[in-house]
Amino acid sequence: MKRKFLVLLVGMFTCIINSQEVLTFSDVVEVENVLSTNLYNRAKLWFASAYKSSNDVLQVENKEEGMLIGKGSISYEQPFLSGMNTTVGNVNYLIKIFVKDGRYKYEITNFIHHGASESFGLITTDDNYPRNTKKSALKWENRVWNDIKNQVDLEVRSLIPSIKEGMRESIASENENW
Repeated sequence: MKRKFLVLLVGMFTCIINSQEVLTFSDVVEVENVLSTNLYNRAKLWFASAYKSSNDVLQVENKEEGMLIGKGSISYEQPFLSGMNTTVGNVNYLIKIFVKDGRYKYEITNFIHHGASESFGLITTDDNYPRNTKKSALKWENRVWNDIKNQVDLEVRSLIPSIKEGMRESIASENENW
């Protein structure tokens, strides 16, 4: 009986987690008359200029498939006094750029908060913290949850124009015949 209850409980938990929508920023951008190889090179240069160490960020580089995948991080500091800074830490994320002739797609997703001692885990589009552990902490957890989402939104909204600018600029080698 206990085993059946545990299986049922795990199944319900899995359904709840799977029904949540992961916070994702994504767009397909048209770049007329630019080959995928040129867009790939632009994306690679963008990674090199946007991050302190693109070698540490880039996890997958597949020129044949037109795909670059990296892992980035955003520092998180709780701006209000509460919880003794237990949530101070990082929000790690995946950034993917896919290229085809005349267009590219960026996807920034899988934001995961890791705090000093309180981690909020995978960030979803839910308005309230979906994994509330204690009713007494609900207000605080929701406040931190929404603050993490707001800080992620601000950071990503400044990153997107940088991607678009890097992908728009042609590289000198594209225009010159050696």
